[in-house]
Amino acid sequence: MGETRARRAMASAVTLVLGVGLAAHAEAAAPADPAPVRILLLGDSITHGSAGDWTWRYRLAEQLTAQGVRFDLVGPSTDLFPSSMDYIDPDFDGEHAALWGMAAAAPAFDVSEIVARHQPDVVIEMLGVNDLTWLRHTPQTVVSRVETMTEEIRSVDPDIDVLLSEVPALWLPGAEEFNDRLSVFAAGTDTPGSRAVLLDADRDYVKDLHTYDSVHPSSLGEQALAFAALDALRDIGIGSGSPAIAPDLPLGPRLVPTLSGWADEDSASLVWSHNRGADRQFVWWRDVTVGSAFVRFDEAVVGTATTVNGLTPSHRYAFVLQPAKGVHVAAADVRSNEVEVGVAALVGPQPPPPDEPIPAPIVSPAPPIVATETDMATPHLESAPNSKRPRLRATKLPGSRVRLRWRDVSTPGPVEIQVRLSGAWLTWRKVSGAKDALVTRGLAHRARTKLRLRDSSGATSEAVVVRMS
Repeated sequence: MGETRARRAMASAVTLVLGVGLAAHAEAAAPADPAPVRILLLGDSITHGSAGDWTWRYRLAEQLTAQGVRFDLVGPSTDLFPSSMDYIDPDFDGEHAALWGMAAAAPAFDVSEIVARHQPDVVIEMLGVNDLTWLRHTPQTVVSRVETMTEEIRSVDPDIDVLLSEVPALWLPGAEEFNDRLSVFAAGTDTPGSRAVLLDADRDYVKDLHTYDSVHPSSLGEQALAFAALDALRDIGIGSGSPAIAPDLPLGPRLVPTLSGWADEDSASLVWSHNRGADRQFVWWRDVTVGSAFVRFDEAVVGTATTVNGLTPSHRYAFVLQPAKGVHVAAADVRSNEVEVGVAALVGPQPPPPDEPIPAPIVSPAPPIVATETDMATPHLESAPNSKRPRLRATKLPGSRVRLRWRDVSTPGPVEIQVRLSGAWLTWRKVSGAKDALVTRGLAHRARTKLRLRDSSGATSEAVVVRMS
């Protein structure tokens, strides 16, 4: 920690020069608080996090605060993917240098510039997943890039301590070999003046428990990564390491949408706000008229609307939503508001006699729930007849840049540039409606990216494919 060590050395020199009397006076005076340790977190989506996460950055800050460590997380960003501030708990030092999709072979930031601007004492680097999976680089190639990045960091300040993180998910191709090679590199470049310590991220890391989609951490995965970072920090003299007993944390989403609905003769239409931090919703229902208990439909709904068919006329029904993300369904205490609707009386044929069983409702997603390459993954407003659909065009520029231009946007509000990830369209950038172009470097880490534009009316363009290779 270059600046911290320099301050300590200067304080020692001043004490020797001023002599015994002033030193004694200084000892009697109240000691000044040490400067906070500046920590830069450099990583990909595992460090960045997505809407509705706590993030392992949060757990790290929580534990350092509990240990009384004076620290300052530094970096150019504070957001979650995709350009969201929807943390479960935003009350922490959220600065970082992480970006969804970043690779060691194609960092989204100029590492030297970031270090020079933010002057960290410690850099925690957690990269490699995208290199091994999307880019299909060999473990040796990825470690070589980490070596280069470490040299770039130390070229700015040779006294910076660097914590080099393993890839936590050992089931990913090449992860185990990468971790072994990284351990050798860390040991070989570690010096008393500039520490290089392996962050043991893969210890006891369990698929589908510590992850929600085989890669990104669940709440328990976030905690496990933070604890590994705490132990690495302890090894360089910062804090007391991970706690002996890990707190119990709930799995699954913690944020809920706002539900509303209305009914017809034998169906109910349900709509809800976009749920921050969930990729689908389970619908629970009960027949209020007969006093039945809530029952959950087996199939989840993707999007922000659904229709429940097969309801009994003249009955009242109640509905709530239970969000889910990846393999984890929200805990029992996480539900939307309850909506109660009354089904209209049947005109024509009479309802079944009371002694006949009440038919169970049938849930059917509102179109277009089944997404295709050009369909939305969530319900949207249809374009009016004869109206033009927004058009998006992508042009590669020198320096791994891409210009996106669009036209025929039907409304003056902001537009969204959406990216296709894991089978769903996610908002990647929001752009003012006054603009009709965007130049970005954010695609350089992917060989192939599928994008589309969505205007404020909900109309979407055809998808375009950007190939960087």
